[in-house]
Amino acid sequence: EGMINPRALDPVRMQTSLVDALEESVQRRLSSVQNGEDFMKSQHYAPIEMPHGRSLFLTIGPWEDYSTPSRDMRLLISIDAVVSFPQSVAAHPERFGIQDADREEAVQQVRTALETQLASRTFEYTRSDGSRWKLSLTDVVTRMKAMEMAYNPNDCAEIRWAAPKGSEEHTTCKRHASRKQQARMQKYRKWFAQRERPN
Repeated sequence: EGMINPRALDPVRMQTSLVDALEESVQRRLSSVQNGEDFMKSQHYAPIEMPHGRSLFLTIGPWEDYSTPSRDMRLLISIDAVVSFPQSVAAHPERFGIQDADREEAVQQVRTALETQLASRTFEYTRSDGSRWKLSLTDVVTRMKAMEMAYNPNDCAEIRWAAPKGSEEHTTCKRHASRKQQARMQKYRKWFAQRERPN
């Protein structure tokens, strides 16, 4: 018998759909971050006031227009769905018509396909000095933890895309959220880590 029943769900095809959704989220975020950069430049980089508590996700004014906490929450959930999918196949092979004896090989096929898809899908953002920097979906997944605090438009574009400190990518960053805002972001980080907005 074939390893995957043609009448069952195709795991690689399902995984591709999840990666498609992640890529769409990244592309929408790319526009949002650039819009924020354009606004900050037009305002001579005057700081945007950061709301308190759950108003972080829904308010009025520049923060609502140019920050990305809600979008980033959805992005993190999308990353989770992509990263956890191979394990879902391993845990429930019957959903995909996979025989138990073929489980390990099938899961490896899914993992290999995932690595290839994430690495091959790329995009570019504009750094603070106007230069372009290329990232892949692999980078986005790898930076998942840092993306929990990347929604503040008072931070430079490099921080918005979670560029590692000390990296060449990060060297062009010239703008940071205030220490007070950073402290509050750290306090609110648990919402993003738990993928759960406050009530």
